Amino acid sequence: MSYPECEKLNERTKEWNAILPFMEWLTDKKIWLAHTITKREYYGEDYEDELMETMVPIPQSLVGLLYEYFEVDPNKLESERRALLKSLRETGADAIEHTPVRQDDQSLEEEVKEE
Repeated sequence: MSYPECEKLNERTKEWNAILPFMEWLTDKKIWLAHTITKREYYGEDYEDELMETMVPIPQSLVGLLYEYFEVDPNKLESERRALLKSLRETGADAIEHTPVRQDDQSLEEEVKEE
């Protein structure tokens, strides 16, 4: 089975890991991403479709913006991750039965169940 959303994100992990901390830093500093909107968007259809002078915060989470930037669908990504874990549980079950585990080690089965 292929996992295209996981693969897309995995290919750009370094970028994600560089951008997200900066965006979080902006939030900590109370620096918000904002955009202009039209009077119609703000007040409704009865108003002109002209830009307002004020800026409004972008109504999307930082992570949501990153998913959009990296062109990754978070719902598909979550489905792929669940399918991948299910596959690991199913294929790992046979290996777990035949793998010796030391007393002080946590078994692979327990690790997979925790995820």
